[in-house]
Amino acid sequence: MKKLLSAACILAGLLLLAVSCSQSGKETGKDGRTVLYNGIELPEVWPPRYPVPTERKPMPLPYIDNKPDPILINVGRQLFVDDFLIGETDLDRVCHHAHMYSGNPVIDGLTYSDGVWYDELAGKFKMWYNAPRFPDYKKGDESWNAYAESDDGYHWNKVEQDVFPGTNVTDNLSGEQVVWLDKQEKDPAKRYKSVCGYTVRWGGSFILQYSADGIHWSPTVANSGVIQDRSTMFYNPFTKKWVMSIRVCALNPPTRARAYIEDESLERLLTRTHSIQQELDYVIRDSLENYYLKDEDIAFWFTADDQDTRHIDPVIADLCPFAPAIYNFDAIAYESIMLGEYAMYRGPEADIMKKFNIWKLNEVGLGYSRDGFHFYRPDHTPFMPSAYGDTTAWNAANMQVAAGNALIVGDSLFFYAGGHKMRFGTGPEIQTTGMGTLRRDGFVSMDAPGRSGTLLTSPVSFDGKYFFVNAKAKELAVELIGADGQPVKGFTKADCVAMKDEDSTKYRITWGKNADLSRFRNKPVRFRFYLTDGSLYAFWVSPWKTGESRGYTGGGGPGLHPSGMDLPVRNQRH
Repeated sequence: MKKLLSAACILAGLLLLAVSCSQSGKETGKDGRTVLYNGIELPEVWPPRYPVPTERKPMPLPYIDNKPDPILINVGRQLFVDDFLIGETDLDRVCHHAHMYSGNPVIDGLTYSDGVWYDELAGKFKMWYNAPRFPDYKKGDESWNAYAESDDGYHWNKVEQDVFPGTNVTDNLSGEQVVWLDKQEKDPAKRYKSVCGYTVRWGGSFILQYSADGIHWSPTVANSGVIQDRSTMFYNPFTKKWVMSIRVCALNPPTRARAYIEDESLERLLTRTHSIQQELDYVIRDSLENYYLKDEDIAFWFTADDQDTRHIDPVIADLCPFAPAIYNFDAIAYESIMLGEYAMYRGPEADIMKKFNIWKLNEVGLGYSRDGFHFYRPDHTPFMPSAYGDTTAWNAANMQVAAGNALIVGDSLFFYAGGHKMRFGTGPEIQTTGMGTLRRDGFVSMDAPGRSGTLLTSPVSFDGKYFFVNAKAKELAVELIGADGQPVKGFTKADCVAMKDEDSTKYRITWGKNADLSRFRNKPVRFRFYLTDGSLYAFWVSPWKTGESRGYTGGGGPGLHPSGMDLPVRNQRH
């Protein structure tokens, strides 16, 4: 019976997905260029090529400098993480941080990318993590990849498996792994995908394996060339491309940075992935400026920028010969954006670590992208901070996020990160995983604290019917602005049934008897928000009164659609 139900869920998901993907995929513009789901037109050369940087600076944001007109908002909740949606405003942008769970750590074992997902078909939270070697099994290096599951995301059970009897180990590759739960995969045998760095301590090959259950893995189906450790993969459903986020070294003195390669085929992506470090070493050695990589496959991506900071301990900072760096970078589709998670590296390197008997310091930061390549970082303070200096804290040092962040649990988002105690060492209670929570869509809000303010969007176009907001406010009203720049009769501020003394992550706005925006479909309009003493997080126009956004649901969550998109769980008609 469970198999029949699962098959039915998958079929229903694929049918609804077919409708939704017609709006969320990429198209071809009049000049032959790719046009994304939000109206952004990609350049002829993609991924874009920039000169290898010689100094730390933020990434450019071409889609902010040259916005689509109108912006398409059919896919996902529209988040105010940058200026993309904003025409005019006097509201304050506020960046928010995760609330760390008081019961941390949640498991003895380290998520080092690995993966934490909610499997809607199984009704379980699932975690893959680095576990210490088991003494009865000799093969392996430092750690093995193991599995745990949970009913609520807080309390985890290490479930014994038959791969290595008596343990919860799923493989003994002893490498850094990303387990990706591909909820749109049509072949059940490939629903789980693993890209694992094999013998990557000082550089090695990454291998691709498939699994139906995330426990029993296929033989290697593809492998990369030799690249550096802490290279990871993710999927961008907006461009329908798999991406390898490759660790490289750049700047002078050399410091950790990222390179980028994408492909529609994950297998082909692995075979195309290789090292570009030799060419970067040439740039570093000769202090070359305005140098463009000659490699045809891989583009230089980014490094730390001028707002990143050194180690919190001035003694350690003075001993580190490099600028702050990006130790790792993972990403996932969340609603209408790509959510980027940075391991922000403060130092030190191995020699200083051993001298002071401390772990390197990494903290978790966030960035946001509309095209999957250019990421904006409005806040460089840690989203999930370390507790450096506290020798008993689980997250005193070397924090690394889990693939699958963020998971949607009711009105909250769950984020998982591995952490180390301050003093150098390995073993139980030294390398563990904890979690933090955030309001749904709560990365950035536009605020009017104790006052009134307005926000006017850029011109937008939609094909939905019902208008929703995520907000907390003493009062919030919305009006529709037509192409002539004037409020539309029947949809003015005076007509709006204002949200009053409410705090809701999904609140439907109406204008008296006017609740249906169908007459404005595919026409350029603007929305003006009137906010009093509150915070505005997101807005969207849904085809359904129940408010599903057709956006992406990150790592998933209880009660959500098994396709990984925010669609009605039942095919209801309204």
